[in-house]
Amino acid sequence: MNATRFWANFRHLQTIGKRKDGAYRVAWTEEDQMARQTLLDLLHQEGLHGYQDGAGNIWGIWSPVDNAPYLVMGSHLDSVPRGGDFDGVFGVAAALESLLAMRDKAPEPLCLNGALVAFADEEGVGFNSGLFGSRAVCGFLTREIFNNFHDDSGTRYLAETAPRFGITWESVSHLDVIPIAVYLELHVEQGPNLDRSGIPVGVVNVITGRSQGFARFVGQQNHAGTTPMPLREDALLYAANAVVRLNQIVGRAGAVGTVGQLKAMPGSPNVIADSAVVSFDVRSPSDTVRNIAVRDWVNSWHGGTLFAYHEEAAVPLYPAIQDVIARAASKEGLKAMTVPSWAVHDAMIMAKKVPTGLIFIPSVQGISHAAEEFSHPQHCEEGVRVLEDTARSLCASDLRRQEPKSEDEGKGS
Repeated sequence: MNATRFWANFRHLQTIGKRKDGAYRVAWTEEDQMARQTLLDLLHQEGLHGYQDGAGNIWGIWSPVDNAPYLVMGSHLDSVPRGGDFDGVFGVAAALESLLAMRDKAPEPLCLNGALVAFADEEGVGFNSGLFGSRAVCGFLTREIFNNFHDDSGTRYLAETAPRFGITWESVSHLDVIPIAVYLELHVEQGPNLDRSGIPVGVVNVITGRSQGFARFVGQQNHAGTTPMPLREDALLYAANAVVRLNQIVGRAGAVGTVGQLKAMPGSPNVIADSAVVSFDVRSPSDTVRNIAVRDWVNSWHGGTLFAYHEEAAVPLYPAIQDVIARAASKEGLKAMTVPSWAVHDAMIMAKKVPTGLIFIPSVQGISHAAEEFSHPQHCEEGVRVLEDTARSLCASDLRRQEPKSEDEGKGS
C-alpha cells in the first residue's frame, strides 16, 4: 500500500460533514452528497472509471481482464448524527487504496477484475431505510418497500426526498450492476473484543441476526394523586418492568438487547399513563438463542403486545474467504481471531448473493457511533494491508463457490 496516499484520501473524506461534536454525513443530505462527489473526484483523478448508479452507490472500476467478473471492495460513507471518524468511511478509503495498489502492481495471472463501491444509506437514519444501496444492488428492494421508507413521524417519505439526489424508484429498479464474484469489506469492529484481546485482525464468521420492533402496554388513565397505589393500572410501569426484564433475559441467554425509545401517553406529569410504547432490538449470532430470548421476554410481560415486529436471520460468511483473510494476516505477521459481527453491515446483504468476507480492526474501548470513536493508525494500516493481500489472492485464484452452512446444519440428533 501507499500509506501517504491512503491517509491523504482517508482524511479528505473524514473532514466532510465534520463538526466539533462528531460527523454529520447523514444519508440524503448535502454533506452525504458532497462525500460521494468527493469520492468520485478521487476516482477520476486516479484514472479509474467512477460513476454513481441509480441507487446512489458510488463505483470505481478497474477492468484489466476481458469478460471477467469483479472482486468488489467497499463500505459506506454516510454516518449517524454525531458519528465517528471511522465507521464506514475507513472501509471506503481502504478499498480505494487496495484497488489502486493492485492496479499499480497487478498480481499475475488475474482471474477477476477489481472494483470499489461506497454503498448509499447504510445507516438508515432519516427514513428507516438502512442498507439501502446494497439491498438495491442485490435486488432486495421493491416498489412497495421503497415507497414506504419514512421518517419516525410518518410524514416525510424517502420517495419524496431521494429525487433531489437523482434517485427514484425507476432508477433503482433499472440498476445495471456489474457481475460480482466476491465482496470484501474492511470495517472497525465497533465493539471491544479485539481491543481487549490485543489482537489486530478479526476474521468475521457470522453477522448476527436481529429482532426489532415495538411493544405497546395498556393500562388505565387516572389521577396521579387520588388513585391508591394498589388500584393503579400504570402502562408506563408495565413498560418499565419490561425494559428491565429484557436486560436480564438477554444477559442470561448470551444475546444483547436494547430499548432505545420509550413513550408514555398522555404524557402528563400528573396523569397515570394509559398506554406506553417501547422499541426493542435483540441480537445474537445464534438464531435459536435470539428467538428463545425474545419468546421469554414476551412471556414475562403484563399488559403488553408486540407490533411492527421484524426479524433477520444470522448470516454466515464464506468459509474459504475466511481462510484467505487469516492467511493474509499471517503473511503480514499479524495475529487474527475469528469473531462474530454484532453490528449490521452491507456485507450482511451481499453475503446473501455472493461469496463475502468481512475483516475487522480494533476499536479503542469498543466505542462507535460517537465522536470518540478511534482506531490506532497502525491498526488502520495493518487492516488495509490485510484487505489488499486478501484481494490480490482472490483475484489471482479461481474461487469455487461453497455455500456456508447454517448453525444447525451438520449437527446430529
